[in-house]
Amino acid sequence: MLNENIDVPRWTRPLGELLANTKRTGDHELRFTTAGFEGGKSVELIPWFRMTHERYNLYWQGKPA
Repeated sequence: MLNENIDVPRWTRPLGELLANTKRTGDHELRFTTAGFEGGKSVELIPWFRMTHERYNLYWQGKPA
């Protein structure tokens, strides 16, 4: 459904830990899962070009400096 809000969890740890918590989940596809978001949630990451058929915008709130 267009304009449906999706709850994206916040990353509250230092940004340098993001890569260390990201694991590749496919041998033949560029798919990754990043763990350690607020509430113990995980987020699936895929290449930007795979979403060309989607309408989207994304704003990720970071921890204030």
